[in-house]
Amino acid sequence: MRNNVSIEVIDLLHQREAEFIRVWECEQKIKEMLPDFPIPPPPDLPSRQKRVKPSAKKPPQSEETPASKASQAIRKLVPGEENAYRLVFLYNNEQQSSFQQDRELVRTLVNVKTTDFTILSVETVSFQDAEHWTTIETLYQA
Repeated sequence: MRNNVSIEVIDLLHQREAEFIRVWECEQKIKEMLPDFPIPPPPDLPSRQKRVKPSAKKPPQSEETPASKASQAIRKLVPGEENAYRLVFLYNNEQQSSFQQDRELVRTLVNVKTTDFTILSVETVSFQDAEHWTTIETLYQA
């Protein structure tokens, strides 16, 4: 620190100490006048508060993308009515379908966009086997 800054800091710390003494004297006078008076605790001083370092610039909150909306559209299966998701997708330019029960997998796959693989729709179904199932609701349609 430069010399003049050091002197200024010392003066300010001395003023601070003098104010603490003044507060203590006020409290002592209150105790003399009203011994049972509950003196509230002093406010938390800024120097005693934990400092939170400002983090690096937060990325701007982006608007919802179509992919994130699609992912959010994949809700949990309704027990007793639905027991699987049916995914209709293009794989190597050929339309195929698959049944899945893992919601997180389906949510991930909806966001995958490649030249070889694209989800066309996601439905909830009541599934007995690969040839016997009933569509309950379409959750996503590309």
